[in-house]
Amino acid sequence: MKKLMITLGMFATFCTTEAKVTLPALFTDNMVLQQKSDITLRGHSTNLKEVMVITGWDKHIYMAQTDKQGNWKTEISTPSAGGPYEISFCDGEELTLHNIMIGELWLCSGQSNMEMPVGDWGKVLNYENEIREATYPDIRLFKVKKETSLTPKEDLSPTQGEWQECTPQSVNSFSAVGYFFARQLQQKLKTPIGVIDCSWGGTPAEAWTSYNGLQSMPRREKHGINLCMSMIWDGVMTIKYGLNLIIQTRIGKK
Repeated sequence: MKKLMITLGMFATFCTTEAKVTLPALFTDNMVLQQKSDITLRGHSTNLKEVMVITGWDKHIYMAQTDKQGNWKTEISTPSAGGPYEISFCDGEELTLHNIMIGELWLCSGQSNMEMPVGDWGKVLNYENEIREATYPDIRLFKVKKETSLTPKEDLSPTQGEWQECTPQSVNSFSAVGYFFARQLQQKLKTPIGVIDCSWGGTPAEAWTSYNGLQSMPRREKHGINLCMSMIWDGVMTIKYGLNLIIQTRIGKK
């Protein structure tokens, strides 16, 4: 209790000047962080000074120094699976993320068979019943908006505004493979599961590869590799978030 009071006192004292912390789109209420890992938090501050970060699971204080552009980052340590927790940020004005879970975090990426949603245009077998029963507060969903770019972007865009708890409303347009995978994993492990759906039907593998990666291919001259082939990589895949694994599926012809 004494440590908590000291932490709260320091935080209140620090948050006295007028400023504003902004965070990447992946850092929102309801998010899942990978358990027992070192996670890099990053963002932007308008006061060009220090940013204080307090993690709710241990009340630890992290201090991050901004660069000349106001960018900052700091590495935090996560505990075993659990929650919900809060993470507070302050560079003069407090910003707190709520309902954060610690568990297993997965990235689901691929073409149309990964993109196909539970409902919407996908309509899996018994989709109406599956959607009606899809209330799992320990499963969190994040769907990345389709965007391309000729140069790496600083951030990505979500389709639903932020991380969502798994509900009949949020799962309707979410990847069916991602949802059923998360449901099975959560039921088996009994831990929170976060799933990021970053899929795009009909796209070539080259579009998901960085330009530098394509340049290392021995047959690049024959295939005519150019910057345009990396547009999806630069548009949606350049944000580092401590992801667990990439699930990638593709329909091929024999």
